[in-house]
Amino acid sequence: LKDASHEYRIMTSRGCPYHCSYCFNSYTLRLRGNEAIRQRSVDNVIAELLWAKKECAARRIMFVDDSFTTSKTWISAFCARYRAEIGLPFACVANPNYIHDGTAEALASAGCVNVQLGIQSLSEQICAQVLDRKSSNAQIGRAIQHLKDNNIMVQVDHMLGLPGDTVQ
Repeated sequence: LKDASHEYRIMTSRGCPYHCSYCFNSYTLRLRGNEAIRQRSVDNVIAELLWAKKECAARRIMFVDDSFTTSKTWISAFCARYRAEIGLPFACVANPNYIHDGTAEALASAGCVNVQLGIQSLSEQICAQVLDRKSSNAQIGRAIQHLKDNNIMVQVDHMLGLPGDTVQ
């Protein structure tokens, strides 16, 4: 399990609260019923990360959940424990609708160095009509600003060539 990068990848949850037309979560949500997200306990995740530090020589963590910050309560509890017990730099994937000032502060205080935001398109019309995804450019801007204010690098997922999209 030890490799040159020493990055440990982990999922703390499965699922997503959205029903985007392009994502497998739309299908699996129908299979699970109303349970959009299955979240592991903070204790369970911390135990795995302690193991990863010891057995895999992990030096940084990548949370590959579809949206790591969906639950404010979980993030708050997790970040406090992570900072105290793990203390490694980490990155995560998040939806801009779930990044607020308190969330960005919690992530930064725990050691988050990078957040990859799922934006897909800056056309709210294409997001609504093609992707079946709620999107607000104002919220995207606020999310990016909250992360930047907390010295967290921001990356974005952007889909090129969507029907109706233009270079502009």
